[in-house]
Amino acid sequence: MQQPILFYDGNCALCNNFVSMILKIGTKPNFYFAPLTGSTAQKLLPDLYKQTDFDAIVVWKEGKFYTHHEAVFQIIQAMPIGFKVLLFLRFLPHSVLLKLYTYVAKNRFRWKPKLEVCPMPPAKFKHQFIFD
Repeated sequence: MQQPILFYDGNCALCNNFVSMILKIGTKPNFYFAPLTGSTAQKLLPDLYKQTDFDAIVVWKEGKFYTHHEAVFQIIQAMPIGFKVLLFLRFLPHSVLLKLYTYVAKNRFRWKPKLEVCPMPPAKFKHQFIFD
């Protein structure tokens, strides 16, 4: 599979909103999406990313894995030019970016309740999702 894959928490409403936003904006190349708890994640991800307390999205792109804010930057890099202005945040210290990402990850269920099931994608984007 040549397209990048975004592994996300399918039961996280904030994560699902982020995926929906990516689909609406569009990326070049298009991302595939797979839940962190699915069999695709279990087959492809290193053991470190399969732990139940792992609170980060993972992007697989060109044979490399990116997590936390680096995964977000990989997604922004694939977005239309207007969104790429957000890449200026890369100049912030790694520790600041990691703390910010961790804060959002730790509070996501406080801001939006945990979903009972991973929602199904809209029909026109279904081909970009890997549910197995």
